[in-house]
Amino acid sequence: MRSLITAGVLALAAGLSATPAAPATAEAKATITCHGGSFNASLNPGVTFKRAVSQITGVGDLGVCSSEQNKKITGGKFRIVASGTGNCPSPLTVGYGRLQIAWNDGTTTEAPQASIRLEATTFSIEAGNMRLSGRTAASPIELGTQCVTSGLTSYTGAVDIFTLGAN
Repeated sequence: MRSLITAGVLALAAGLSATPAAPATAEAKATITCHGGSFNASLNPGVTFKRAVSQITGVGDLGVCSSEQNKKITGGKFRIVASGTGNCPSPLTVGYGRLQIAWNDGTTTEAPQASIRLEATTFSIEAGNMRLSGRTAASPIELGTQCVTSGLTSYTGAVDIFTLGAN
């Protein structure tokens, strides 16, 4: 009897060690909300009144973040590299690219297919269950002046809200 129990325990232990551990998915289930922050993008070539394709490189700060599931996340920085088509006056550019977020706790979130939309007064970046929206820091007159002269090569804005996992 004792040998049957020992054999059963050994078989159970062998089965458990052969089963791979499930990957951590806390981030996928977490809801993160951020308010405030900033966004700076460069556009090359600059956007003019003629519809054309521009390469967009943007970086930003998500401001103050909170998550009930991961209390360690209190902020993050993001980067987007995209290509978009647009012209003045608006939409300045609409396109797609890769979004990367580096959270203050050392974790990262990446979206290889994020949409970006830069308008004369607002901007947005969306990817799956991530949404970021904000408003430009420049007046439409300043943006229009850049469009007329050298082309709009830089875009600065304030992040109003970022959500990950919220509906």
